[in-house]
Amino acid sequence: EDLGQPLRLGRDLGGFWTYVGNLGILGQARSLVKTGLEEAEKSFGGVGLDVHETELTQGECVALGIDVDTLQLATRASKERYWRCRLGIRGLLQRREVSGDEVEILVGHLTFLALVRRELLSVFHTVYRFMRKMKGQRGALWKSVREELEAFLGLMPYLHNDWKLPWAIGMYSYDA
Repeated sequence: EDLGQPLRLGRDLGGFWTYVGNLGILGQARSLVKTGLEEAEKSFGGVGLDVHETELTQGECVALGIDVDTLQLATRASKERYWRCRLGIRGLLQRREVSGDEVEILVGHLTFLALVRRELLSVFHTVYRFMRKMKGQRGALWKSVREELEAFLGLMPYLHNDWKLPWAIGMYSYDA
């Protein structure tokens, strides 16, 4: 059902969500989200880009391992992605030797996950130096890298974001 006029998001109102390729459209009025989806499909097709399968969802859905919940007004890592990353950190910390490439793959997943709570990205510092220095070779994790990964592991329960703060009026775009 369309709301016809702008209203505050709240539990009573819910919301709608759609995902195209790497495009998500979020809104309160189903017809506006659907129109946005149709316009995006035309725009993508007009420049020769294939559009992934599309879905118009109300309530909770998972897109790219991120749980988008328009009823609870929250974004969080999906349970599967959360635990896969958590176990990945633990597994890496248990190894005697790792390569910079292995750390880079893991940190790539953790970086994507932390887009839900960008503050967690501030944990990583020496991990990047380790990845560069150990690219293509194996060695023991440095103490500082181990501490950064353990810190991220301890902060993972905060990978949740409520939308209850006022929304910005403008439109924004970002890329990891």
